[in-house]
Formats: sequence, C-alpha cells, structure tokens
Amino acid sequence: MANTNPAVDWAVTQGANAIECDIHFDGSGKPSLIEHGSGCDCDCATRNDHICVALQNQCSGPKASANPATYMQNIARHAGIALYFVDSKVYAKKRHDVVRTIEPESGPWGEFTDMVYCDANTWAIGFRQRVEKPCDNCDDTALNALELLCGKKDGTPVKSITSHKGFWGDWGDNIRCPGKNNFLKGVSFKIEEPQETGDDTAANDCQFACSQSSNIFASKDDPWGNWKQMKYCPPSTAICGFSLKLENIQHEGDDIAVNGAKFDCCTL
Repeated sequence: MANTNPAVDWAVTQGANAIECDIHFDGSGKPSLIEHGSGCDCDCATRNDHICVALQNQCSGPKASANPATYMQNIARHAGIALYFVDSKVYAKKRHDVVRTIEPESGPWGEFTDMVYCDANTWAIGFRQRVEKPCDNCDDTALNALELLCGKKDGTPVKSITSHKGFWGDWGDNIRCPGKNNFLKGVSFKIEEPQETGDDTAANDCQFACSQSSNIFASKDDPWGNWKQMKYCPPSTAICGFSLKLENIQHEGDDIAVNGAKFDCCTL
C-alpha cells in the first residue's frame, strides 16, 4: 500500500484486509478524480484478497470508470473490507505568472507530486525540511519532505506550502532570506549516488540562493552525498511553487523518500 501508516500496517498484520486510495480535490470541496490509468494509486493491502482486488480494479487501469464519491461510499459500506485508508490531495491552480520551471539534479527514483504554489503576489522567502537522522544499522532515508515559506515583497510571511509531508524524520526550523524584496531564486540538492547493493538515500540536503543575500542552508540535514550545481530562476523572477520527486514506501525494499524537486519561477 502506498502512503500507508503504522496503524494500517498493524491492522494488516492482525489479519484485516484494507484498501488505500488517493482522492484528488480541485478546491471546490468535492472529489474531482480518482486518477484512472497507469498512474492510479489505489491498492489492496494483500494481493490474494479477491474482495478487495475486485474493488481495486474499478479504479485501476485504462478501463476504470468509478465515480470518486460513489466509489468511496461503496468501500465504506462494503462488509468485506475491514479497513480503508484515504490519502486526499488538493490540486493547486497554476499561477498565471509562471515564467520557467527549473529542475536541479536529483536522484533516479520516485515520481513527482502535484505542484503547489504560493498565493498570487507572494513568493518563496524561506524553507524548512524534514530529515530522518542516521539510524546506524537500519534503512536510512535522509531527506523526506520540503516546505517553502511564502511571503510578500515587504518580507511579511503569509503561509507555508508543501506537496507531501514525507514519511520519516523530524522537521527543522524555518530558515529565510532576510529583509525586504529577498526571495528564493536558486536551488541545489546534496545527492548521494546510487549505492548498488548498499543503502540508498538520494537527496540528503537542500540549499537555496536568495535574490538579495547569500545562500541559506537548512537547520537539519544528513551527511551523505555531494552538492550539485545550483539552478537559478531567470532575472526578475523568484520561486513561487514546487513539486517533490518522491519514492513511496517500499515495504520489503530499500526506502529512499525524496530524490529531488522541480520549482516554478514567477514574475516579481
């Protein structure tokens, strides 16, 4: 199951069947889509559960036609399903002032999450990240999530945005570009190369370039990898939105979490 949690895992080990679905929202308060086709994230906890698999097939594959609201009601009322877990997402509308998308070098695993944006007339002025500290003889994942702090031209912070909260680790403190008219304009990741038979972590840390001051670094990071080349927004623009490149939980395999991200640059 993708995006699972310990409670779901525990219930499955006790013999309960379960289904996990991503439900997407467009901001209207109504579910807009279960993502049909190859990108559909709707999965049964156990593959040999014929009751659950029959439900899963309604939202998986190119012939899927389930209505999201009706589909979830059917699952909730189904006597054969002991537990269901819903990971809801809200789609952010793309800003009209996006000039360019920049994508710094990243690890090779994972898929991009939905793009999230600062509100109109605000841009990213700072960030914080969620990092799992080294765990010795266990499965390290390093960088797990990224959050951007959005602010106005006078430096007033407005809100924080994140496209995924990650799975493991702790959040660091917000680090921001100081003063007025000082926005995030460039970004670089510290990436560990693939370890072949070893424990992969991919992205370990992130740094940003400020438009009016020196680079800023996170308050939490991990030690592996090397800094990659900084990618910059065009002149008179700043970072206004982003999407994480994230590998979902692998269960029996090597967990890696964040591999990188891409960022949209908007006109100042």
